[in-house]
Amino acid sequence: MLLIISGVMLLFNLFFFFLFEWEKPKPKDILPIVVICCGASLGRVLFAVIPQVQPVTALVIIAGSVYGCRKGYITGAFCALISNLFLGQGPWTLFQMTAWGMVGFFAGIVEKWAKKFSVSVKTWIYAIYGVFAGFMFSIIVDLLTICYLGEGRNLASVLAVFGTGIAFNVGHAVFNGILLLFLYELLSKKLYRIKRKNL
Repeated sequence: MLLIISGVMLLFNLFFFFLFEWEKPKPKDILPIVVICCGASLGRVLFAVIPQVQPVTALVIIAGSVYGCRKGYITGAFCALISNLFLGQGPWTLFQMTAWGMVGFFAGIVEKWAKKFSVSVKTWIYAIYGVFAGFMFSIIVDLLTICYLGEGRNLASVLAVFGTGIAFNVGHAVFNGILLLFLYELLSKKLYRIKRKNL
């Protein structure tokens, strides 16, 4: 089961990387994403001792809201890949890449609906999405643990896996919401300004 799910996730990530490369992005288009990835990865490494504090999620959401679904996914996936160069690579990397990629992808979808609102209202919308994204990230990453259950995998053991991580999931989700309340308006304005200059 692990090989099947990992294979699907690998193809999924390669598909988004292919789409990104197909657009033939210029250096000025790539630079903001690189900066976000580096900042998010640094934040993750610095706060690694506090598992619930994951600034990556909030920054990926902001990137996805400004640059759209595809670049949001790429930003999330690269954040996991880069930060794990310091924290350690393993089977979990692919799951984290997919999880943070999906967080950025859906942020782009949320933006298509939220753009009609004022920035202050959008801030609350993304704070709420940040809470949801925290749980979505955890569910995807927990799939790795569920794969390792082997023959012991049943409804009770699956629920036990999700239940064991509930403290982390709640902390992660709440932290996302709080961080987005403070950072969304400030960072999104700067990124939109950079985006307009690059057009």
